[in-house]
Amino acid sequence: MKKILLVVSFLLLLFFVTTTSRSQGMRVGVQIGAGFPTGDWSDYVSTGMGGIGTFHYELNKKISLTGALGYYSFGSAKDVQEALGSLGDYSYSIIPIVAGIRYGLGKEGESFQPYLGGEIGMYLWSFTYKIKTSLGNAELDESGSEFGFAPMVGFKFNINKDVDIDINAKYSIVEDINHFVINFGVIFNI
Repeated sequence: MKKILLVVSFLLLLFFVTTTSRSQGMRVGVQIGAGFPTGDWSDYVSTGMGGIGTFHYELNKKISLTGALGYYSFGSAKDVQEALGSLGDYSYSIIPIVAGIRYGLGKEGESFQPYLGGEIGMYLWSFTYKIKTSLGNAELDESGSEFGFAPMVGFKFNINKDVDIDINAKYSIVEDINHFVINFGVIFNI
């Protein structure tokens, strides 16, 4: 319930910021993405799917500050599914709440704009294990939060003066749940 309230609060804040300000330097983005667990975590978790919403404040033509809120869900790895059989299954979810910076590498005025960046913040995680027993179904939930950061590389492709396609790849370094993410979406002027 706390996570839902946090997400709703962030979205309301974003709505009020966007409706009260029409600055040229403010933009919002929405992306869908795939998450690929790495390290030991990849032994237990399969590829995840999700999305992220971003707020961009452009300091100048090269540098943007960002804030982002997302949600990615991961299922159990194939080996784990086979081991559990019909006994049960488990899943992970991650909610990144991060701030970041992007530095544009392209020449001003070009449609294709590569960038480097990074994000830092909190990653809320949740683990759910569902098991079938002779006495009925049972569920175990555990959740927590970890500090993490993510170096990023990407590019924007300008469609028109108000809309950019945004594609990026980042490696989220978070204790015990490191993962590589590829996102695809759009950024709008507000």
